[in-house]
Amino acid sequence: PLHIVTPVIPQWCQNITGRAPALAGMSSASAIRGTHIHTQHPLELAFVLNGVGRSVGLDGRGMPSEDESAWAAGLPMWTLYLQWLVANKQNLVEWALLEWGPADGFSMSSMRRRRLQEVVARAHEWGLKVAIDAPVNLQQQHAWRLQPERSGGSWSTMSERLDWLCDLGVDEVSTEIGSTEFTHTDPQQTIALLNTTVAYLAAKGKRLVVKNHVSTKQVAKGYPSPLDPNRDVNFNYITYYADPRVVSAPHTVQMYSLSDPLAGSYGRTNYSDILAMMRVLDKEERPQVFFPETSYWVDFDNSVPIFLPLYASARLRDLQVLARDAPRAGHLNFESGWAFGYWVNNAAQALAAWTRDASMTPATLFTELLAPLGSEGEELA
Repeated sequence: PLHIVTPVIPQWCQNITGRAPALAGMSSASAIRGTHIHTQHPLELAFVLNGVGRSVGLDGRGMPSEDESAWAAGLPMWTLYLQWLVANKQNLVEWALLEWGPADGFSMSSMRRRRLQEVVARAHEWGLKVAIDAPVNLQQQHAWRLQPERSGGSWSTMSERLDWLCDLGVDEVSTEIGSTEFTHTDPQQTIALLNTTVAYLAAKGKRLVVKNHVSTKQVAKGYPSPLDPNRDVNFNYITYYADPRVVSAPHTVQMYSLSDPLAGSYGRTNYSDILAMMRVLDKEERPQVFFPETSYWVDFDNSVPIFLPLYASARLRDLQVLARDAPRAGHLNFESGWAFGYWVNNAAQALAAWTRDASMTPATLFTELLAPLGSEGEELA
């Protein structure tokens, strides 16, 4: 259950056949235990999950290819990953959809739809729910947006693109608000749009998840903060004023836990407001999933390719805190692939999300995680 490409199958389960009973008779503290594959980064599954193959450009870098065989070559890796998710007791998988321009001819083509339907169907075969991340209008790294026009666009365009996503067979649509991570849109219009969207998806039996970004210094004027009614709410938490069916996804970044000090990252000194908002949402029984980064690929932890299990330790602490302060919250891990020690941290957070054991320490977490390796696992732990 550790590395995706080289799975270790314990002796006791090598003769088990079938997939459906994998978690039969088991229970977890977290109803939602998902993984977000951040395919806006050049990750191992970025091509196949976007319905394209991988070719090599003149500079040696991977380039998208519409060739059928090139795309199909990525499916075995996807199957290995799905096996890994189930082995690590995850029950949902999400990724970011990309496009190279809404008029590129491929973005909403029948070819791409067919390929993505196959990708989604394979996840469903493993008993996993599927979500696709598509921002409303947020412009970032070739994101496939629900309103691709710079001016925002019409509901007819947005509903057409929602229909296209739903036709893939997804169980949830995940989205992001604002024009960028650091600039916001009109609060009243944003709330109205979220309300229309969640009702539209609910009629199709789908959920809407909205990411609550970590940025600061942008507020929704006229909407009091539930943490301090004398101040306007952080725009990222405008979901508090939306239809209660909207699922909020509070987001943290880098290796910091909810209780760690920050050195100014994203204008922050701590995450105390995020934890406080999660307490409020939990108390009011509003749906939410905690959305922490368990690797920060962009110029933070990839420039020093060594393995220090800081992320695993932070996830364990966070989940223990949330078991006490926001026990209804689900967990959606943000991962950036399997390079360096990322894959170990990914497996560790999955175990922590399953147990939320208040007595577990980083040492006991790794002891349990590496137990399938026998004596070698004990030494590594």
